[in-house]
Amino acid sequence: MYKLAIILLVVSTACTTVVFASDSLVTWNGEVRVRGEVDGRDFMHRTPPNLYTFLRTRIGAEVMPVKDVGVFIQLQDSRMFGQPLVPGASNTNVNGKNIDLHQGYLVVSDFLVPDLSVKFGRMELAYGDGRIVGVNDWGNVGRVFDGALFRYSADGHAADLFVTDVVEYSLSPIPVSRSSVASLGSEGFLFSGVHYSNAVLRDHLFDLYGFHEWSHSSASTSEVDRSRFTLGGRLRGETSGFTYSGEGAYQLGTQDMVDISAFMLVGALGYVSDDFFVSSVTGGADYLSGTSTGSSKIRTFDPVFHSSHPTYGVLDYFTDIPTQTFGRGLLDVYLRIVLQPLDELSISIEGHDFRLTKEYVGRKKLGREISLVGTLAYNAAVIFETGAGVFLPDEIMEFEIGGSDPGWWGYGTVRVRF
Repeated sequence: MYKLAIILLVVSTACTTVVFASDSLVTWNGEVRVRGEVDGRDFMHRTPPNLYTFLRTRIGAEVMPVKDVGVFIQLQDSRMFGQPLVPGASNTNVNGKNIDLHQGYLVVSDFLVPDLSVKFGRMELAYGDGRIVGVNDWGNVGRVFDGALFRYSADGHAADLFVTDVVEYSLSPIPVSRSSVASLGSEGFLFSGVHYSNAVLRDHLFDLYGFHEWSHSSASTSEVDRSRFTLGGRLRGETSGFTYSGEGAYQLGTQDMVDISAFMLVGALGYVSDDFFVSSVTGGADYLSGTSTGSSKIRTFDPVFHSSHPTYGVLDYFTDIPTQTFGRGLLDVYLRIVLQPLDELSISIEGHDFRLTKEYVGRKKLGREISLVGTLAYNAAVIFETGAGVFLPDEIMEFEIGGSDPGWWGYGTVRVRF
């Protein structure tokens, strides 16, 4: 963790300016989101569905104490209705103490040179379509990172350099003693990377990135658990109403002293129109490589910190890749149609065909999913959304989940932002 500590020390010593709250400009924002779900994804129609209601509440304040310096603090409470602090107990008289810091960071613009900013603290990170790094906003908590981010942005070019501390085993000892400051022999998990984006051409965007995961969790050995690089690029754009996107990434390094060689290929074509009831039609495929039985290398592509819900089906059978794909990779061929009957109303219809890229118990087919999602912008602050989907399983999913009937799921959400 010493690299991250050095970065924070350099930044903090370069920005020692005394300001007063009475001179600050404060902007408030917040969100309340309630989502109810009915869950019949067990592939057994004779069993009753599970019911859940989730509540997420966020309140944030953006403060500008002086020019070119900003601070953002966002508190969050995330809970499920009726979830007790003690199993079996009523929660009506229980203090869940569930409020946490979702984001808390400071930003210094034009840091040392024009167009360079530095952000450090707890923050969201998202790049591209979130297939490798995304905020996972569908989840009731959301993903954040603790670390430092340097960003240069000028004339259609943007470049990020970040270092984040995902897992830290060391605790600051109070008081200091021989035992409390003794080395733990393990150093946690760092996630760092660079990301470059070129938007010089207005309707076309080109990205290049390189991410690195470094993990050392064992106190009994000096061997690093994981040192994995993800190198890739992404291209997307629009011309004459047609849209295109493509992304490719390669992973290399070692995990548990086994070499890694894996890749991801993504492609999509679509058409967008403002003149018809059908707003857009998009078809595409995602290919994540997998490891065959007996392979001497890890050939399974790991999307690391991806946002799965908007990508691999709304029924969320594949949120934990590669665990839910048994390390055998994933092929997702999909078609998405978006209808816009009203300016305030959009309806998305999706179909997915899921398969493994390498055989598991002699098979590759996972199943097919069909879903329907409607979104209504009631006004500038309130959005209603409802959706439902059906998953038709093949033998692999039937065996792993335990049933053979179609799985189904539905939800309704109201969200207020201010």
